[in-house]
Amino acid sequence: MKNKSDAPGCLVDAMVGHFAAWVEKVEGESALAEIKLKRERLNMATDSRRIREHARKSMREVARRMGVSAMFLSDLERGNRNWTIKQIQKWKEAMK
Repeated sequence: MKNKSDAPGCLVDAMVGHFAAWVEKVEGESALAEIKLKRERLNMATDSRRIREHARKSMREVARRMGVSAMFLSDLERGNRNWTIKQIQKWKEAMK
């Protein structure tokens, strides 16, 4: 990291890479792997909100840039909806 303002970007990259690797690994595996994937999705939800707030970006701003409603993003951040790879990529772009 070059400076403190780079922190959210580095966290976003790490989180997206980690989650994408989990999704690829779990596809076609056992029920236990599916449970682990659900846990990872919940971690993604919690981490995404924490990172967004740390970056001082509003939910409305990020949702608008993602092309979704603030309510939809809120559901993702609370774990009420599952993140897809496409949504994660849009979120990553919106966080820049």
